[in-house]
Amino acid sequence: MSDDFVSLLLSHTSEYESPTSFWKWSAFTTIGAILRDNCYRQFGDHRIYPNIYTLLVADSAVHRKGNPVKLCETLVSKINNTKIISGRASIQAILDELSRGETNPKTGAILKGGSALFSAAELSAGIVNDPEAIKILTDIYDFREEYTSRLRGSGVFRIKNVCFTMMAASNESMLVDFYDQTAIFGGLIGRTMMIKPDEFRAGNSLWDIRDTSVSFKILKEKLQVISTLTGEFELAKDAMTTYDKWYLPLRKAYEKKPDKSGIMGRIHTSVLKV
Repeated sequence: MSDDFVSLLLSHTSEYESPTSFWKWSAFTTIGAILRDNCYRQFGDHRIYPNIYTLLVADSAVHRKGNPVKLCETLVSKINNTKIISGRASIQAILDELSRGETNPKTGAILKGGSALFSAAELSAGIVNDPEAIKILTDIYDFREEYTSRLRGSGVFRIKNVCFTMMAASNESMLVDFYDQTAIFGGLIGRTMMIKPDEFRAGNSLWDIRDTSVSFKILKEKLQVISTLTGEFELAKDAMTTYDKWYLPLRKAYEKKPDKSGIMGRIHTSVLKV
């Protein structure tokens, strides 16, 4: 078994009923959240950061889509270097939370900047229905050195270094209200990695499981090391060659296959983030 974090998390969760695809994207999102704005890849005059929007989509509760969301939030909370926003909130309250400094109760260190994980086991219940929520979530997907919000009644406040990660779940029926026409054609859906189940696992009552071969403690220790990384990512030449073989023909196809939703036009950015 490989000792990279994703492989370790998949081993840790192998006995649970949620599908592998959900656990894998929980791992990707966890890494992106704890890396914050500390790491990036330079592309010309702009940088791409590893924050992503992950949405687990399954119509039935039998796929246990909430558990991978909870594990991501729990792991990020244990590293304690990134703000976590969970529960029901308006988009204005989320922006207000991003603008505040937060003190670590254990170390006294202040978590500065707008790096945060938004966690919601049901997305439509996590964010108050508001047309502005779609627009703002779309806007803060890309790293922003400064984000200025001017709201009537709350004055002007500025958020430094916005690096926003989302880990959420929902079903197709509930998504219709949230991912509306504005989300589809305004760009939010093109920025969201919607993950479907890749299998149906056998039932497991978990009566006898106390911990797995890969313990939670090992996952935390691996993440702790990852959280100390800073600077620019380096990609292996084979990886860059493989990317070009995929991306360049895709880019050429845009010319004759317009996509109003922007999914095909933005998918390469999500690939680079991952």
